[in-house]
Amino acid sequence: MSKSIYKLYIDELGMSHPKSYITSPYYILLGCAIDEAHQRDLRELAGHIKFKYWGKTDVIFHSAEIARNLNEFAIFRQNEALRENFIKDLLDMLQKTPVHITAAVIDKQKAFQNSWTEKTAIRRTASSVLFN
Repeated sequence: MSKSIYKLYIDELGMSHPKSYITSPYYILLGCAIDEAHQRDLRELAGHIKFKYWGKTDVIFHSAEIARNLNEFAIFRQNEALRENFIKDLLDMLQKTPVHITAAVIDKQKAFQNSWTEKTAIRRTASSVLFN
């Protein structure tokens, strides 16, 4: 029996330094692991979504751009129904392809009150995402 090989993709949201809690109250680190055997399926499904909405497949799904309707995702600014369909398509894609998602969230005000440094915040979130 062969062992599965997983690839881990990491994304972060917010600033990691606890001192920035007033302007950015949370620091979030998200990991998405996928078995290499299913990676092509995920790439094909993502390509279909990209072509459906943009007529091309070189669009990159960056969470910050999706959340803020920036750059390629500006097409959703004036069309909430189109955005809802896009989000539904993304969720359907993730349901069809086995991915494992893990996340760590830090309340930076509490971290600041406990004298955490930026290094502490990064190490703790990374440890949680990598080893859980």
